[in-house]
Amino acid sequence: MAGVAARVSAASHAEEIVSGELAAAPEIRAIVEAMMGARRSIIERIKVLEARVRAAAKQNAMARLFMTAPGVGAVIALSVASTSPPRMMIDAHRTGHGQ
Repeated sequence: MAGVAARVSAASHAEEIVSGELAAAPEIRAIVEAMMGARRSIIERIKVLEARVRAAAKQNAMARLFMTAPGVGAVIALSVASTSPPRMMIDAHRTGHGQ
């Protein structure tokens, strides 16, 4: 969960700057606070979209199968599952590509 830790530390660092160094510059402080609010909103929207992608992947049998491979997450699994006909996956071993 390094991404979460990075987001928390970046946000807390920005808040320290706003309350400390920018205290004497109210016009810049207002801009930075607005940008931090937009950032929080974007992070929340990303969380919602990630949950929807994971739910969609769980509903797709081929995507679930792809996600058993190391390093394959819901986005990649759904991308491949939606563009690859199942027959192509079955026949790959006959052509030597599945080995």
